Amino acid sequence: MLTLSIALCFLFLFLAPTYAQKDHKPDLRPKQVPQPSPQPKPNTKSNSTSSKTKPNASSPYHFVNHFCLSRRLDVKTTFCLQVLRSNPNSTTANDNQALLDITTDLAIQFGNKTVLFLKQLFKDKTTKPNLKPVLEECLSAYDGYLAQYKVLVQEAKLRLSWEAMMLNWPRLR
Repeated sequence: MLTLSIALCFLFLFLAPTYAQKDHKPDLRPKQVPQPSPQPKPNTKSNSTSSKTKPNASSPYHFVNHFCLSRRLDVKTTFCLQVLRSNPNSTTANDNQALLDITTDLAIQFGNKTVLFLKQLFKDKTTKPNLKPVLEECLSAYDGYLAQYKVLVQEAKLRLSWEAMMLNWPRLR
């Protein structure tokens, strides 16, 4: 579970947006807030759980739903579901190890996209010159974090395969 938490943290780190290319002014236009439609009052006498808190067993994302809806994560449930469901392998995930593999792969993909974005931003002629040193430092840090994360993932996979091998090894008497 700790490793999965680490993977999710890196995933969110790599998903963080970067705005450095141009002057970004806040959107001051009034936002249209949709009015919620009236919902009937829930039946408080029923012992059944709502569909939001009970994962649907017939869903192809059954384990992902169970993981995101039934655990106390430091992540919003909708974000957890959106990220994990973005990978087609999540339909066959049936344990935490499968989710860990999915999140580590996604973290590396998003990290690579972030590094590529920072490189393009650095080379872009419209990027403000005074931001170039900051972008260079940020790019260097992301490159370093991504490289360390890839090493961490490889070491974890090696350790897991070694432990599995040791569990299956015939015991000497």
